Amino acid sequence: MRLITFSARWLVVVLAVFSIADHSRAAEGDNLASVSVNEDAASAMRKFAVAPGLKVELFAAEPDIKDIVNFAFDEKGNVLVVETGRRRTSVFDIRGLTKWLDEDFAIRTVEDRIAFLKRHVSPNDPDFLKAIGAGSGRGGFRDFNKDGVIDWRDLEVEAERLRLLRVENGKVIGAATYADGFNSIVSGVAAGVLARDGKVWFTCIPDLWQLQDTNGDGQADVQSKLQSGFGIHVAYGGHDMHGLIMGPDGRIYWSIADRGTSTNLLPQLQKSFPGVTSEQLADSGAVFRANPDGSDFELVAIGLRNPQELAFDDYGNLFTGDNNGDGGDKARWEYVVKGGDYGWRIGWQWLPKMGPWNSEMLWGLGTSNTAAYLLPPVAHIGHGPAGIAYYPGTGLPDRYKGHFFYADFPGGVRTFQLKPQGAGFTADNPRDYLQDNSPEKMDGKLLWSLYPVDIDFGPEGGAYIADWVQGWEKTGKARIWRVHDPEITSQPIVQETKRLLTGGIKSLPTTGLVELLSHVDQRVRREAQFALEALALATKPPTSAIVRQLNAVAQNNTNQLARIHAIWALANLSRRSNPTLLNDLVRLERDNDPEIRAQLARVFGDSGSTEGHFNFLGRRLSDPSARVRFLAALGLGRFPLVSAAKRDATAKVLITLVKGNSDQDAFLRHAAVIGLVGCASTDTLVKMAGDESASVRMAACLAMRRLRMQQIAGLLNDPDPRIVLEAARAINDEAINIALPQLASLSTSPGLLASAQSTPILRRVVNAHFRIGGPDNASALGGYVANGKLPDSIRAEAIGGLADWAKPPARDKIAGLYRPLPARSASIASAALKPLLNDLLTANSEAIQVATILAVTKLELREAGNTLADIVRDTKIKGAVRVEALKALAALNDSRLADVVKIAATDSDANLRKEAASLQTKLNPGNALAQLTQALTAGSVAEQQAAIVALGAQSGADAVLAQQLDLLLSGKLRRELELDLLEASAKRATPELKNRVDRFNASRDQKDKLSAYRETLYGGDAAAGKRTFYERQEVACFRCHKIQGEGGDVGPDLSGIGARKPREYLLESIIYPNAQISSGFENVVVTLNNNTSYAGQLKAESETELTINSGEDGLVRVKKSDIKSRDRGLSSMLDELGNVLSKRELRDVVEFLATSK
Repeated sequence: MRLITFSARWLVVVLAVFSIADHSRAAEGDNLASVSVNEDAASAMRKFAVAPGLKVELFAAEPDIKDIVNFAFDEKGNVLVVETGRRRTSVFDIRGLTKWLDEDFAIRTVEDRIAFLKRHVSPNDPDFLKAIGAGSGRGGFRDFNKDGVIDWRDLEVEAERLRLLRVENGKVIGAATYADGFNSIVSGVAAGVLARDGKVWFTCIPDLWQLQDTNGDGQADVQSKLQSGFGIHVAYGGHDMHGLIMGPDGRIYWSIADRGTSTNLLPQLQKSFPGVTSEQLADSGAVFRANPDGSDFELVAIGLRNPQELAFDDYGNLFTGDNNGDGGDKARWEYVVKGGDYGWRIGWQWLPKMGPWNSEMLWGLGTSNTAAYLLPPVAHIGHGPAGIAYYPGTGLPDRYKGHFFYADFPGGVRTFQLKPQGAGFTADNPRDYLQDNSPEKMDGKLLWSLYPVDIDFGPEGGAYIADWVQGWEKTGKARIWRVHDPEITSQPIVQETKRLLTGGIKSLPTTGLVELLSHVDQRVRREAQFALEALALATKPPTSAIVRQLNAVAQNNTNQLARIHAIWALANLSRRSNPTLLNDLVRLERDNDPEIRAQLARVFGDSGSTEGHFNFLGRRLSDPSARVRFLAALGLGRFPLVSAAKRDATAKVLITLVKGNSDQDAFLRHAAVIGLVGCASTDTLVKMAGDESASVRMAACLAMRRLRMQQIAGLLNDPDPRIVLEAARAINDEAINIALPQLASLSTSPGLLASAQSTPILRRVVNAHFRIGGPDNASALGGYVANGKLPDSIRAEAIGGLADWAKPPARDKIAGLYRPLPARSASIASAALKPLLNDLLTANSEAIQVATILAVTKLELREAGNTLADIVRDTKIKGAVRVEALKALAALNDSRLADVVKIAATDSDANLRKEAASLQTKLNPGNALAQLTQALTAGSVAEQQAAIVALGAQSGADAVLAQQLDLLLSGKLRRELELDLLEASAKRATPELKNRVDRFNASRDQKDKLSAYRETLYGGDAAAGKRTFYERQEVACFRCHKIQGEGGDVGPDLSGIGARKPREYLLESIIYPNAQISSGFENVVVTLNNNTSYAGQLKAESETELTINSGEDGLVRVKKSDIKSRDRGLSSMLDELGNVLSKRELRDVVEFLATSK
């Protein structure tokens, strides 16, 4: 039985911690709380599920901290806490401002975004003010500077800040603001902090800062901007600059989400990432590194969406957790390597069903991922990676050695271990272990049932978890929890580690530092390594005695990790002073330990300096270890000073590596490609493209993609359709426009059509014709449209290209990125489509028919009028096609419209009748009022709704609307019409209507919390609701909820929900998600009369008994008569959907869910 008690002694300790803290901060917190959270830290703790044998305790909470995003320990054991004051209120989210999309995607620099915000954040932009709810009292963006105007200047008020928690004996004894005032017009949510040796690094879009307190007063008096230019797009909220960590190379690493990086930095970053383009930099997330002073700034990897933190394992391998796109894809655990492209571009987010990202499984694992240009994920883990950390080696039970810790928001902290697989890694765990969200299954979990945003390991031992507390909005609250084993915490090794980490290392002599290179704790080893480097660099040239000792450890020590740290130390000294310091390590080339050989390949490759290092890497390309070959090939891409002839000769060895790999190991292939980019001549790459080995041709294709070589077009004729697809992807997706004509001319051979790659290839061929835009290209698209052997989806896309010919969208149809085209003559597209119209409009394919009808409308092809009328009349054709045909006739002002509307008005299809009803008033405005009134008495629900909407804009309709409002007031109006009537009446300012609407609103039952929304219970459009559920980015229902096997598993499975629950339940769950939390997803804590407590998920409840699934106690039944108190956790569902969705959208979602049976 799990016994939870809170002694007076515990409470005294907690109160003492807060009573002596510096609470001057309370005066700073005018906007401290925007959402009330009705639970204190003690009750929250009782709801946690914790791994067996571990304890949870509160380390810090409000008022010392609030709205925590990230935290880090310094060398004294104090804690730096990143707090956000700008999230959601001064940092916008593009999901609520979709009219900005094209302009936002066009932004290339921070300066562009400044100009954009000054232009749009203005009282002259009513669309903006409406979208953000300015002045609505909803707690959004408002007149923060109180100058009476809501404009861009209000973006310069709310600030991000750093708090410093002073810690003694593991307890917080004081709190103060370390740095504040990060509130420029473009400042983002601060999301990264790193503290070491008296310096603090801090990320807040658009800047990387170094801060320092030089006078010891607890405040940063030196603030230096090391790098700038990050976060150029508005993009999604929470897509920030994170991940600050110091690598074993002594450099700081950090990440940016797909808000992107300024193209002003492109020339500098191309030196470390050859071939990177402005689009890749601006339109995807990335990982960077630099020296601690900001110099030698480099790009490490691209193609990430929202990588949060970064973590190095014991062997210097770098990992991150990348968030999914809320579109059915999975969160990805990525092995971050130099030159890596992980596939994501911001354009995928806004394409229907996320375009190729989903249709081509660019996020898939292993062979399910169809792309060769990107590095596939190691695993799909969790759903919302926030903070991550690697277990340093002390402070928790030994079962956590070699584990990563992963803050999964919302939910808790996961733990898992990787194992090598070729040149990469795999997570050898069952899916449930890596993705299960229930607190009763604690395998692979450290702590569950909270909102974790970060995790770190402190010098006292144990894991520290930052808790956002609730939801997604600022609440003015924050917690840091400590999870530990008291018995382990008291062990000598943990106490020794604490002493060393909080100042004991620097006082040691050189011999003591050398001994610490084999310490069990990664942090101690790292600091000992850095201390030795500092001692050696204190003299110039570096102290030879220390260099000799490091060489001795690297070559002779029996501890593998000591040897590795010695190698890293020598590499760092070499980079900072003399490249020849690494030369003695060449004798380890044939060391029996493959990991030592791998580390030599890593540091020689990173040096990129001497020909001797280059030669070493060339020899290791035939190493028995795939990991060694991988690091050797990767390093060969960084030696520009080695002669071209020498590099091209080494390219031949890389080709042998490629052949031997035979495309089996994606990471080994990537390394070979990076090596080829750095070594191979143009002639060599062209020759590779004709090699008999498909693997060699694939490598040539990938290298050409990176170098943007026109010769990649030759691979469009490759006999292997996989290579053809990679070439097509490169040309279209990376905008190698010089090769577009060859892509457009790709023939549709039977072999290509029969391949699994045909559809993604043909989509890009169609797009190439569309982008080139000449008369021949339009004719070619016409040929695709006419080709019945092609998939309907490709023919429909070709039709869509012709439809959009005259007014091309600003964003590319495949990549989704901003690539505007000039307007073209519609006559060219019309000429290509006209001969095919009749066959297309009568095709046995809804997709082709609808696409053609839309093209007819856009191109104004009036000659299609007769066929369109026939479609409307034909009851055998699908209703959706007939509705579109009727709309097209109206748009064309066709002479047949009146006759067709009469037929449609009596058709059995309700949607067709609804469209006909709305058109009747336009055709005969003089008789419109009578027609609409007739529809109200004799029409279907859909027709009555359409009639009421039309009456809202009809002159002389007040009397009819007033009559309907009287029916509403008397309870006699059909409930499906209530919302339509209220909205139509609200458009008219006449007193007789306003008085009735006011009377109705006054009659709402104030005790009924659904009363303001009851008009949304009936009458919705289920199809529109389905689109909102699956596609509306602002609400992302699909991310957390599953229907018929598709979607996330954070929340309840909603399959068949309409058969199980009434509409009131569905509406309440959307508007007030905490009112009724679904069974199995409600966390409860009950305290019995004897002070025994149980915490877990409420699985069942009767009149007399609760059944609780406790993480520690299993399934427990508790009599209600024995319960002294009962607390419930809150739902993780967004609590502001009533503000995000209009009432009409709410009604549609309710209808969709209610009809899901």
